[in-house]
Amino acid sequence: MITAPRPALADHPVSLREVTPGDADRLYRWRFDPRNRPFFVSTGEVPFEQHLNVLAAYFDPQNTDAWFVVEMNGEPVGAIALYALNPAEGTAEWGRFVLDPAARGRGLAGRALTLLLAYARHIGLRQVSCEVRADNAPALNLYRSLGFADSGERVLPDGRRFITMIQSVVHSP
Repeated sequence: MITAPRPALADHPVSLREVTPGDADRLYRWRFDPRNRPFFVSTGEVPFEQHLNVLAAYFDPQNTDAWFVVEMNGEPVGAIALYALNPAEGTAEWGRFVLDPAARGRGLAGRALTLLLAYARHIGLRQVSCEVRADNAPALNLYRSLGFADSGERVLPDGRRFITMIQSVVHSP
């Protein structure tokens, strides 16, 4: 949960705002849409009640994650998050990135990620990492264009390959 003051996270018409309990339905719908599920490490569906538990854990005062709803012209169209924050090392992972399939193809992914990287810099992070499916060429190309570099690979028991990508966020991409 975000506790520190943060800059405006907007690049009109795209903005990020912290998730709220009222976002539960749309977050669940986006995450478990059959067109989005294959891009996550965990592809199975979970009961809505389990999803609500994850959301409740986000609002625990001990939580250090930063989870945002991506909006376009004030309308929710996706979500993105920083998690596994390590303030001592200045590192975090980013992910939980999902767009409503109807919102794809509008350049939202790059703009949302650029805003998230600005937030990472604002809170003093030096490096962020993510995992992306090796066969997700559009995402790999976008992340590389924003300064991410490949740093490893993980193969899951089902054979799916994920590339680990890292970026220094000290300077703008």
